[in-house]
Amino acid sequence: KPIAVGRVNFNDIKDELPNDLSKRIDIKAYRRELPSNVGELIEERLRNSSNIVEHGTESKNEVIDDCKLIKGIYGDDLINSVKKILENTHALLIIGPPGTGKTTLARCLAHELNAELLEVTVHGWFSRMDLIGGYVLQGGSTTWRDGIVLRAVKSGRKTLILLDEINRGEPERFLAELFTALSKPDKKLSVPSINNEEAYLSYPLDNIYIVATANTADVGVLGGLGFALQRRFKAVRLKADGNYVENALNVFGYGEFKEEIKRLWGALEKCLKDKIILEDYTNYMPGWAYFVDYARLRRSGFSDDEAFNAIFNIYVERFGCNAGGSTNESQPR
Repeated sequence: KPIAVGRVNFNDIKDELPNDLSKRIDIKAYRRELPSNVGELIEERLRNSSNIVEHGTESKNEVIDDCKLIKGIYGDDLINSVKKILENTHALLIIGPPGTGKTTLARCLAHELNAELLEVTVHGWFSRMDLIGGYVLQGGSTTWRDGIVLRAVKSGRKTLILLDEINRGEPERFLAELFTALSKPDKKLSVPSINNEEAYLSYPLDNIYIVATANTADVGVLGGLGFALQRRFKAVRLKADGNYVENALNVFGYGEFKEEIKRLWGALEKCLKDKIILEDYTNYMPGWAYFVDYARLRRSGFSDDEAFNAIFNIYVERFGCNAGGSTNESQPR
């Protein structure tokens, strides 16, 4: 039932929540010094402030495909090496700060594997039923409903399933069964028979590839993945790096802003170094997509301050950064 509308104090509604949910929220609300959803906010602001989508990215009325974009920024070796890992393990985790092209790389891999792409944004209530399937009530009786994986298997097509922003959910709950199947020599997933709940049917996963993305700006991103899942996922890290920013400006044709953006990169780096002292500040550095957006606004006639506040507003609000590298008087995190 609805218990509150708008912004409320957690303690005011705590007694109205089921005990198990109350405890989970209580722990998550107080165990972190930085907001637990800071990464989500950064990604959301990036999307909202930009017409760049991390695929089919437009520049000068030209569509740059995913693989061309990744190769232009990171070089040819990244795609080739990551493709080999995925072909061998069938499970890949792409980790990196916001705006580094994690989703773009995943979409490129689907193209390289000649696989159909099924893309899902994970949320807090994402479950085993969404991923694999489960019994649901329908017309007064229970019936089985296939999840994403089983629908892909039954299609008979090679499929890459992209679980975008996996750190927003509880991957231990919905991935364990799938990873157990992928670790078997025959890579078969067993699920209850529709006609007989005591019998099981086996489905081969040879043509199924799982790619997940996770944002390092979300505090404790790896802490949300147990050791077993971390072992089964093969992780690839994309870094926010000044050289990659320069490459991206070349790809998109914004070379005239290189020096200006180099100074801006230094200012943001100084700010985050000063403000984030309990963990690695590079987890929060904005990736190349931010600076491409900034350059686009500058070319469109925005002043440097206007472009900075439009694109990097989350860094202004959360960390007190400005284009000069200084910060406000709030406490380091």
